[in-house]
Amino acid sequence: WSKFVSTLPQPHSQPQVVLLDSLYTFSMPLLVRTIRSALVLEMTHVQDTAVIDLEVEDCLKRIHLVFVTDVTVAVAGLEALRIKLKSMDLIPNLLLWDEFLTTIPDTASKVEVTRQLTRLWYGTNTFVMVASPRRNSTLEKHITCQIIFEPKDHETHIYVAKVCGIKFIVTIGTAGILS
Repeated sequence: WSKFVSTLPQPHSQPQVVLLDSLYTFSMPLLVRTIRSALVLEMTHVQDTAVIDLEVEDCLKRIHLVFVTDVTVAVAGLEALRIKLKSMDLIPNLLLWDEFLTTIPDTASKVEVTRQLTRLWYGTNTFVMVASPRRNSTLEKHITCQIIFEPKDHETHIYVAKVCGIKFIVTIGTAGILS
């Protein structure tokens, strides 16, 4: 974490995205392909691939991947991140945590990690999004929007997504949400 926090840019720069991965399931090649595809679609007027490559590089410089191995790493890291992002308060940041709290075994540790995450959330201009296979009662009061995926058909990859009461159909594959 200390190496990661020291590499965050100085205040008044671009927004940062912090990806916390508890199960080592994150795919950097997939992220690069996804960013490149999105930029190609958005920048249809740009024919020079070097320009798109620079944009991809700029995006990747602002995305930070951190593997959360245990409660000590999580608590110390969230505190260090809170202090660093406090100096960048004018810039909105995004923290994504997949498999939130799944690798932290005991309740007391989960409460401490949630407390640190809440301090980060309220102490900085950071949007926090967590994904967990289970409901987390300690975060319930902080939830502003919940996304729930329910299988439409157990033999396909088609799901009904419910986002803040709105339902729509999505297809989920190994690359994530496809449609």
